[in-house]
Amino acid sequence: MAPPTPIIIRPADIQAVAGISRTQAYDLERAGRFPRRIRLSARCVGWRMEDVQRWLAERPAAADSTEAPAKPRKRRAGCPA
Repeated sequence: MAPPTPIIIRPADIQAVAGISRTQAYDLERAGRFPRRIRLSARCVGWRMEDVQRWLAERPAAADSTEAPAKPRKRRAGCPA
């Protein structure tokens, strides 16, 4: 029997699965703090679902934190959003 085909998460779907943006996923990956992407074709990449789930399980849960959430910064007049 063949091994099961891994589920691949495309960059457009990483926010829904991991709760982080594509840019943040790329930055964390570059820093060695997020699973590496796999190349699916010349212009197509994705992450293995099992790797992302493992990463999520290893992260400290924000709900377990006793720290207060950071306050949003006020924008100065004339600064773009």
